[in-house]
Amino acid sequence: MSIKIKPLFIHYKSIPKAVEAGLNFSSTPLDKRRGGTYAQIKQAQATTRWDLSAVSTHHRETWADIESRLMKHTMRFLPTYTPRKSTMACAGDKLSAIRHDLKMAILYLMHSYAKKEWSYVASYSSAVNTHYLTYHIAVNALAGGALVEYRNKEDIHCDYHRIPRGEKTIFSRRKKPVKSKQSKGGSPSSQYPSAQDISNKYLRNWLFGRPQIR
Repeated sequence: MSIKIKPLFIHYKSIPKAVEAGLNFSSTPLDKRRGGTYAQIKQAQATTRWDLSAVSTHHRETWADIESRLMKHTMRFLPTYTPRKSTMACAGDKLSAIRHDLKMAILYLMHSYAKKEWSYVASYSSAVNTHYLTYHIAVNALAGGALVEYRNKEDIHCDYHRIPRGEKTIFSRRKKPVKSKQSKGGSPSSQYPSAQDISNKYLRNWLFGRPQIR
């Protein structure tokens, strides 16, 4: 038996937009820049400086709610659990480390979405799915419970079950099948002969000596 959970829901439409705050140029002097022609061109180009303060504030509010739900789930299975963060002197507990990874993945996902960096959105949305499932697996493993998996795992892209690149969206979900448009005369397959029909017709013409189709 396994426990089925839903993937973490991220309300993308509520994420504030990133504000352009100016341009950044390389501070390295021209005579000290290294690399070939492509590297020199990249260093000469300006990069956009973003103001992400609103996004970070939204992330703190969102994470407070997510962490509260995670802790309630943890205490239900591990009543004696006490969080212990990592310090310079000693490592923290395993669950705190996974929660931190999930927190940072959500932060970078929101930053990428606000800046419309879609390739990073695809990467961090997959990381969020992975860390969220990893946390629930770890909690149930420490409690001696059953294995945890996503309810619709074949449609969720993460490190535990991957979806081919052409079949997934940038939000790490499987694309919905697109129905082919049919003309008024019926389905496209009914309007044209199949490959088997054409080959059979050529075979009959060859056997009985009839003129071949041009």
